[in-house]
Formats: sequence, C-alpha cells, structure tokens
Amino acid sequence: DDTISLLGASAFNAFAQDLGVVSVADNNAGYNKAAQSGDSANAVFLAGTDNGEVITASNIFAQIAPASTTKILTALVALKYASDDLDKEFTLTDAVTVEDWDSSNAGFEPGDKVTLRTLIYSMLVVSGNDAANGVACAVAGDVSSFADLMNETARSLGATHSHFTEPHGLDRENHFTTAYDLYLIFRECLKYDLFVDAAGKSSYTAHFTRGGESATLEFDSTDKYLNGDEEVPDGVLIVAGKTGTTDNAGHCLILYVKDSEGTGYISVVMGALQTDVLYRSMTSLLK
Repeated sequence: DDTISLLGASAFNAFAQDLGVVSVADNNAGYNKAAQSGDSANAVFLAGTDNGEVITASNIFAQIAPASTTKILTALVALKYASDDLDKEFTLTDAVTVEDWDSSNAGFEPGDKVTLRTLIYSMLVVSGNDAANGVACAVAGDVSSFADLMNETARSLGATHSHFTEPHGLDRENHFTTAYDLYLIFRECLKYDLFVDAAGKSSYTAHFTRGGESATLEFDSTDKYLNGDEEVPDGVLIVAGKTGTTDNAGHCLILYVKDSEGTGYISVVMGALQTDVLYRSMTSLLK
C-alpha cells in the first residue's frame, strides 16, 4: 500500500484499526474536496476518532512549517516523560527568553519558579513560546535534548515525515511536519486528560513565584472558537485545539470536536492565508 510505504513499514504495527488512512493518490487528487471550502489552505484533513473514517483530505503529506501546532508534541513529550513531575516547581533559566519580534509569550521571566503543569497550560492556552522553552528545560534540561525526545516520540507514532528542532514552533531551518503527522500526534495527545483540559480552556490564570512573591498571569485562549470570537457551528462541541501562526506556516488550527451524538473528529487546516480564511475553512469542515 502506498500510504504504508510513505509512512514507513516499521511504524505500521503501531497503527490502530481506528486510524484514518488516505492513499497517496487520493490525497494528491484531493479526497472528497466537496467537503472543503473554496478558500486557500496548504492542507486540510478531517477524520473520525472512533472509527477512523476520513471525511476529506488534501495535501496532507506535504512537508510544511507547523508554527505553534508544534506545541501539541511539546505537551505530549512532557506528559510522556515527566508525568510524575507536573507539580514540581522549576526555576526558569535564560532559555525562557524568546526574542523573535513576532514571538507569542506568556510573560514568564528567568528566575520565575513555575510548576510544569502551569507551563503546559500556559503553553497550550495562550501559546506562550517562553512557556514552551520552560517545559523543554524542565523535562530534558535544555532545548536541544528535548528536541531529540520530540523527534523520537514523533517517529514512534508513525509521524516519520516531520523534524522538530525546538518546542515552540517559530520558523526555524529544518523544522517541519505534515498535516497527517500532526493528526497522528494530536490523536495520541487526546489520551491524556490534562492535555484535553488545557487545550480546551477558554482562559487560564497562571500562579507562580517571582522574586520570592506570589504572582499571577491571566490569559485568554488563542483559539477564536474557544474564546468566543468565532461562532461554533450548530451541533458541534469544540473539545480541544491548538492554533499556530508564522510567516512561513500561515494560519493553522487543529481541533478535536464532537457532534451532537458524541462522535469525535479531528479537524486540521494548515497554511490559510489570513485568520478569517482559517476559520471560514474550519467552519466549513465542521458543518
């Protein structure tokens, strides 16, 4: 099968029967494109989580910049390797500082004492790049070692056409994924209640210690469905999701949703040209 060949035969045994699979030929032709809007996006995918039914797919094996959808893998690695340390307090180092002009930061500073749980929530709700670096250092000691764990984890899930160099998702050389790989990673993330809770929050208050004093930071979700800036289609419940935006990646969103009967779906839109195009495309899929 050409799909199995693309993903790598060594990963096949890890696949479950409820995994959504699309052949390379169908993907290239645009599987059930009638389900997609006419708006421009680099990749689109919608599949059921209960039976693996693929509703629509387009360009899902192309290697693209992931932006902050990277953070779903960052969270997964943290939950996989440091689940016993979630409430341990870590002192943030200079690595927490991300100075890119377009960086989305939560507001943490070197010297802050923060639990890993708080960092994960801050990373997923407000998409804090500083929080992502904090997670990496708390789990693996430094960003480079954490990136090794990211790639190892991705490969173990069959996400073999991705490569990650850092935990936050800003545009970097040799940092890329595919919409299908993100689907595989996100599907694994949904096995963790903490992830689902954090990625489904409309807002969050981070409690930590700064200069020996208690401190808080308050965030609203970057997901416009969750924060109420975008209308959710009737009969659809947004359970969890992650946004991402950079110059190279465009506007991206991956969601776990349920319909009125409780059936679950993973929906992915990558590389939309503008925010309104992203949500128009996603709403079209959800409808």
